[in-house]
Amino acid sequence: MELLQRAERCRREGRFEEGAALAREALAREPRSTLAHLLAGYLHAALRDPESADTAFRAALALDPEHPRAMLGLARIALERGDVRACRELLERSLRAYPDFPEAHALLEAVGMVPGVAAPEASSVAVTVARLSQVPRPDKSRECFLMRPDGSLVFAHPATATREALGAHLARVVSLAGATLIRAGLGPLRHAAVATNPGTTFLEADSRLVLALTLPPEVPVMEGQREATELWKRFVAEGAA
Repeated sequence: MELLQRAERCRREGRFEEGAALAREALAREPRSTLAHLLAGYLHAALRDPESADTAFRAALALDPEHPRAMLGLARIALERGDVRACRELLERSLRAYPDFPEAHALLEAVGMVPGVAAPEASSVAVTVARLSQVPRPDKSRECFLMRPDGSLVFAHPATATREALGAHLARVVSLAGATLIRAGLGPLRHAAVATNPGTTFLEADSRLVLALTLPPEVPVMEGQREATELWKRFVAEGAA
């Protein structure tokens, strides 16, 4: 228990690698500890290691088939992988066992379309990629995506082979964040800053479009958000909305 308490403290303080090492040590001493497997899953998920997180959550579920947080962890991984059906099934299963589970209710609500946000008709986007590519972007920009709330891309720079998958991932992030804000009574998502591996991704959103601009990690948040807002205005002025 002392090892697990230390691992949990590391998780809360953002020291994920140290926490994962402590969880492994705890599991070496007690392989049938459901709590240790669950905590290991949380830490692997925080370290962007979905395969190890999946294994840990399944190990917890093997020990306790009705564990709601193990099912929630697997549901989040399924959603990240784009498997909405598996995500929904896991959430519904957790709620059958524990009807009063607010996190599962919130994620189940977010799996569908965020209330008040609807994908537009294709004809509403009248600009071409060629025109959008002429819009000046910040000198330090690493990636720039303009997409619809359902993840379909309108514009991507650079045009990499993974752009469709990244667009879908960003759409899920926006959907989850938007649902959380709406449930809290704060209205839809408009601006956000998300720490990512290549830097910080700044988001601008309305009911029709989402802009994601990734800048180097050394760019201050206020400066980056200002750059994203200015780029959003230029895209809108060009007719993208």
